[in-house]
Amino acid sequence: GKASFVFFSRIVPKKNLISAIKYFDTIDGEVNFDIYGPIEDDIYWKECQDAISKLPPNITVKHKGIIDHDHVFEVLSQYDAFLFPTWSENFGHVISEALFSECPVIISDQTPWRGLEEAGAGWDIELDNSSKFIQAINHVVHIDDNEQLKMRSHSKKYANSKFNLENLKNEYIKALNTL
Repeated sequence: GKASFVFFSRIVPKKNLISAIKYFDTIDGEVNFDIYGPIEDDIYWKECQDAISKLPPNITVKHKGIIDHDHVFEVLSQYDAFLFPTWSENFGHVISEALFSECPVIISDQTPWRGLEEAGAGWDIELDNSSKFIQAINHVVHIDDNEQLKMRSHSKKYANSKFNLENLKNEYIKALNTL
């Protein structure tokens, strides 16, 4: 199998890039893992680089700098999955950007984005369950093109369902009526 993964966030401990890197240690198959985002913690980035240097040769990791905001959807849509084992997100705009880009997500359960696996749009996984993260990565590496296309389409469908304006309007009216 073969797959490309993306991490897109500030490079700070809270975003947990180090775990994302270490998950690739036992993955078989050809993997590209591209990291986008500003390095805001040099000591942490050095730890990440050390972890990268220990990965097997079938895993290629590159820091690609910052994505210009006008190109976020275009860039994210080129990847098979967005990997983001964050320690916590109030909303996680980058997760919605990945989903709207038809890029399935493998994220921690520390975000409001839940029920991803049931929706066929990715995985939301407990942070202490690294074997489940590895299982999800392996799934993406080894699925066929049809399955990948299905996941892409489910990702966008899931994002649209979360942003359905009619639903939001009805919830808002319901909330107002309870006042």
